[in-house]
Amino acid sequence: MIISVLNRAAGFFSQFFFTINHYIYCMKNKIDFTLKSDDWTFLYKDGWTDYFIPIELRFEDTNHINTHYGHGNIIEDVSFSEYKNALPFVYKYNDFIKSKINEKMDELKLVKGEYTSIFIRRGDKLLCESKFIETEKYIEALLKVEPNCKTIFLQTDDYNCYNDIIKYITENGLNIQVTTLCDSNLFGFTMSGVEFYNTESNFEENNPYIHKIRTMNIKNKIIFDMNKEEIREHMITFLVGLDIVLQSKICITDYSSNVGKFIKLWNGDSVVHVFGEKFDLNIIGCPAY
Repeated sequence: MIISVLNRAAGFFSQFFFTINHYIYCMKNKIDFTLKSDDWTFLYKDGWTDYFIPIELRFEDTNHINTHYGHGNIIEDVSFSEYKNALPFVYKYNDFIKSKINEKMDELKLVKGEYTSIFIRRGDKLLCESKFIETEKYIEALLKVEPNCKTIFLQTDDYNCYNDIIKYITENGLNIQVTTLCDSNLFGFTMSGVEFYNTESNFEENNPYIHKIRTMNIKNKIIFDMNKEEIREHMITFLVGLDIVLQSKICITDYSSNVGKFIKLWNGDSVVHVFGEKFDLNIIGCPAY
């Protein structure tokens, strides 16, 4: 049996993509698979099943020694297309999360496929993974592919993005409704406060914005300082917002974050890169890298 371990090593989708790798290997080789999440960053009570249905594979004839694999462990490199094909078998909400998604869709009066979305991840990603992109670039890209859009759902960890979009809409006289689940006091989510508040970005051009949001965001807890109730609320908001994006007609994002890659893998052609970059499903490797 292969035991895929979710622990406190990294963010949700960074760990998730390695678990998918382990799952794919087991499916292809008919090896029993299970998930271990009792020391997971996002554990509330039971771990993975706090939000998703259990993941297990069982085969009649298997003689594989129990082996643990975790974050950073790739058993066998496969193509991005294989990750895409495996996602629906692993990423399956439990009834609790499904009910939260439906409640929020009703509350926001959103109907699947009848609105557009934008996903922007900032925060600690600006330190070493993502170059800062002006919010206006996302809405301009959206209007190119969906010029008559009337409703935008914004999934972000930085409320400045919401303010930027409202300003753009107002200044250009557009009749577009914008909604977000981002807290008005959140200006860039971060896993590690030490890194975020004491480190310069690998991209020098990011530093002016990072310096700005550090002082704005200093009262917000980093993930490792949250108690279990706060973790649960964080995950509910995150998963609900993400699924609202997945139900949109068109999504504009970039692929520098693991969440952006997941959205693209899940929804394919309805997801458009802010600068029109292509996403190659033939790449061999783990999306988390």
